Amino acid sequence: MKRLILSACIFFSLFSKAQELNMTFSSGYNHKFAAAQLTNYFQNLWVGAFYPYTLDYTTYSLGKGVNTNFGINYTTNYSIGFQLDASFLYGIKEKVSVEYFKGTNDYFSKEIYSRFYRFLPQVYYENILSEKWKIKFHFGALINWGEFRFAQATNYEGNPGFSYKNKFYGGTSFGAISGISSTYKLNNWFSIFLDLNLINSSYSPAKRKTTEVLSGDENVTENFPPSYLESEYFDAYEKPAQYDPNKPLREIKIKLPNSSIGLQFGISFKLWGKDSPKVDDETIEKP
Repeated sequence: MKRLILSACIFFSLFSKAQELNMTFSSGYNHKFAAAQLTNYFQNLWVGAFYPYTLDYTTYSLGKGVNTNFGINYTTNYSIGFQLDASFLYGIKEKVSVEYFKGTNDYFSKEIYSRFYRFLPQVYYENILSEKWKIKFHFGALINWGEFRFAQATNYEGNPGFSYKNKFYGGTSFGAISGISSTYKLNNWFSIFLDLNLINSSYSPAKRKTTEVLSGDENVTENFPPSYLESEYFDAYEKPAQYDPNKPLREIKIKLPNSSIGLQFGISFKLWGKDSPKVDDETIEKP
């Protein structure tokens, strides 16, 4: 308790000496980083669709996509600052399509993409280069939740076969973010900045639901029991003595890559500012 009170006192002491309080808005693109292979061997373990194993694959990370960020930050007299960003990731689809046999018109395809909400509490250090330019080094935590979609489909001689659409959702994951940004001051109120960041994270959903099963053009989703259409993920579980098709399937948690490297462009608006106190030589009492 004493440590908590001491931490709170230090925090409010720094805030009381804050030079500047800003609101930021930024957007940009994050490319996949530390990606995994999207092969049928692993993805068949996620869902109830079984397609042939193939050496043709693509790589993916759920962190790939367009970010929109809104944040609040303030800088103290010690060039150390604190910021909290709220972010939405609109994942870009990663697609792959391969033939069952070379030279045929029989093939299967798959795609994966995410929709994530994120909180990013961070600490940063500012280095003022000139009246207009400053550079900032930041690092902190990432709190991530939302969902990702995974779909598979087959085509035979150019005609639709089976297709499955799955939603994986629930669960909150954590990670780390670090980066460097450069800020240019337009006037006393507005600045623009460019931020390069690296996110290290993974995501483990709590549940899966098959939202659609098509046989050709016919929706046959209702033909399957809940145990086929739904899954619940656990760190560990005891296998039930009797199989119940009317309940979601219980499975061990899966972990998927969610790391990325990205470039964001943004604008900063000063909400409040206080100059550092200056000492007037004439007011100093001489002995």
